[in-house]
Amino acid sequence: MNKKLKTWLLILSIPIAYALLVRFVFGLWFLRYTFTVMSVSFLLGLPFGVGFLTIFLSPVESVRSYAYRIVAPMLPIIVFFIFTLAFGIEGWGPSSVKVLSLKKWSKHMSRREKCISA
Repeated sequence: MNKKLKTWLLILSIPIAYALLVRFVFGLWFLRYTFTVMSVSFLLGLPFGVGFLTIFLSPVESVRSYAYRIVAPMLPIIVFFIFTLAFGIEGWGPSSVKVLSLKKWSKHMSRREKCISA
């Protein structure tokens, strides 16, 4: 593997691992409903931390570019978003539906509506 590819894998993988770790910590059952400040810090702190790690791990030559400083931190966030969506980690992705049949899906939705209205 060439050096440039290794560098990019490092630049992407460490911020993504950080994002997944933060998501796991904020998803722990005893922290889930404890503080609303935590959700705000998750929404603000996670992108900031991922952006910081991305720029910090990047080569200095790349960081000198304004376009790189704007676009590069978005890549791990997009990959994290796609990962959480694909595996249903956030609860609204396709995996959370568990590919139910239409009949089972309508039963699920009617039970959900009953719970919400109660």
